[in-house]
Amino acid sequence: MTMPVITRMTPPSGLQSGPDGRQASLAWSVVAASELNAEQIVFSNYGVQRGSVYQSPEGEVIDPLLKCQRITTTPKGRGAPIGGVGLYIVTAEFARMSLGGGSRRKVAEPGGPAVWRIERSETTEPVDHDLTGLPIANSVEEPVDPPLTRITHPETLIAEWYETAVDEITLYGKYRPYTDHVNSVAFRTYPIGCLLFSGADPKPEDDGLFLVTAKWSYKPQKTLPGVGSYYKRVIGAGGIGVQALSAPIEGWADTNIHRGRRQLIDSMTTDVEKRYRAIVDKEGKVISDPALLSATGVLLASNQAPVALVTFHYPRIDFAQMSIP
Repeated sequence: MTMPVITRMTPPSGLQSGPDGRQASLAWSVVAASELNAEQIVFSNYGVQRGSVYQSPEGEVIDPLLKCQRITTTPKGRGAPIGGVGLYIVTAEFARMSLGGGSRRKVAEPGGPAVWRIERSETTEPVDHDLTGLPIANSVEEPVDPPLTRITHPETLIAEWYETAVDEITLYGKYRPYTDHVNSVAFRTYPIGCLLFSGADPKPEDDGLFLVTAKWSYKPQKTLPGVGSYYKRVIGAGGIGVQALSAPIEGWADTNIHRGRRQLIDSMTTDVEKRYRAIVDKEGKVISDPALLSATGVLLASNQAPVALVTFHYPRIDFAQMSIP
């Protein structure tokens, strides 16, 4: 009795709808000379390949956007008969991802443009400064015990696209210079300094074809209530100085109220020659709690608005140079 070349099998899972959208699978047993030949036979008989639309066993198109995302072919049994012909199991996986509320999530396709989406998560993190930029403390400037935490919902920008390369190492090297950088110009409507690139992760699909997933973490711009001005420390010809900044401040920069227990009393020609002295109270005693200082380190009067010190941690880069399709 001759075994048929291709036989439709019961798939691992039928048509399903869940929180991640519609999914389905199809499966066949195929007598072929190789895994590639088995996939070619499936395409010749059923028209199924990566990107093709799902059809029910009756040939009905359930959803025109429910497409084949992956084809897996494995040999059945041990070895192959003489002549190289063996039995293979071919499984096709279909998906049309969706987000909450019934909206559909697109998936990347070979040769097509990148697909962009936003994901949010919930996390709890410790906090040491309040919304005004002041350290969290009690009425006598002691740390709050136990330490405070807050719930946040960080936002992640994600892009997926297909790209050809010799290997994964080549793609990692291509996108590594952008990792741990923030955007130097507005990128996909996000303001300067608000997107931090965490890296690109290539996954092999076919020979030389990779599905690349890139992620950016977002932090919104900030303005501290009641702050009169912002500045950052800079190094110049005369030593360390300050540079005024305009609000709002970049999301990935740290912003804190400028306070200290010493103040600048005079400065000459270089930063090395600046002189400081301890700040004392009305009784001539050195203060134990930090006082508000100006950008240059002078004690602020009671009617002066506080200033904020801005610290930048990440270098900038233009993400448009990544040439994402």
